Amino acid sequence: MTVIKLSLVKGKSDSEIEVLEKYLPESFARLADIYLAGGEHKRALEILNQHAESFPDYPTGFWMLGKVHYSLKDKERALKYLHRTLQIIPEHLAALELIGKIYMENGEHALARSYLKQVNQADELGGMVFKTRDDEVRARDEKEQMEYAKDRARGKFATETMVNLYIKQGHKKLARELCEEILVMQPENTRIKSILKELEK
Repeated sequence: MTVIKLSLVKGKSDSEIEVLEKYLPESFARLADIYLAGGEHKRALEILNQHAESFPDYPTGFWMLGKVHYSLKDKERALKYLHRTLQIIPEHLAALELIGKIYMENGEHALARSYLKQVNQADELGGMVFKTRDDEVRARDEKEQMEYAKDRARGKFATETMVNLYIKQGHKKLARELCEEILVMQPENTRIKSILKELEK
């Protein structure tokens, strides 16, 4: 019943969640966010603890650890992982914002302002818009995951084999998304273009 509840919250089918769990370990941050949104904090934390250290250059894993620990009211651990995020991406706005919020809640106002100021400066530059709504935070996370995917090329997962596996199992939406991601990295991949065209019919 837990998975069904999560499907309703995040718009994910049971089978999509199962595929994420079984076939895409590198998508652990996305999966943890699904469980967190469904109120399954312990499951989200379990997934993150299992995978985050395996991807030490992947900021979203540590950002999600900070976010989950904050949700569990463990501010000390939240700060630990949020600062780890900043070690990878110093301008990570979501991490800067949450660190500032924690310090403000702890009464460390000067320290809080030093972090929030960086967010405001980014706003003024117009390159990134700071919002506090969860959906926009998640959108930033997804953008980071795409950038990370370009850098790391998604290893063995972003392959035609994986696309065909999705299609075989009836997960056309996931197949389309993966095709689009592969084309970001390989815009001249005619085979993937052909598969995507068929999926969009």
